[in-house]
Amino acid sequence: NADRTCGGTVSTSTGWVGAIGRVAGGPWTAERRDMSNGWTCPDGSAGPADLLYSFDPVTLVGTVTSTSKPGACNDPNPQQAQQPISLSLQPA
Repeated sequence: NADRTCGGTVSTSTGWVGAIGRVAGGPWTAERRDMSNGWTCPDGSAGPADLLYSFDPVTLVGTVTSTSKPGACNDPNPQQAQQPISLSLQPA
């Protein structure tokens, strides 16, 4: 419900299922922590990251924010990147 605090689940084509949370008046969010290949390094390899999916409950359009873990890609400092996403409803 776009007007109330609510929850549910979101799943990806790779099999991940996460809880959706929403504070009244805000976007829906789902968080995935410690994803082993969540960050793409400059050399094309992958490193660990936390991912935060945030999307509008009406349009289902939003962003995924990736935050690398310290040490990913041999960088002691965490890095952050954001990409647009669009979700679609699938029948249960």
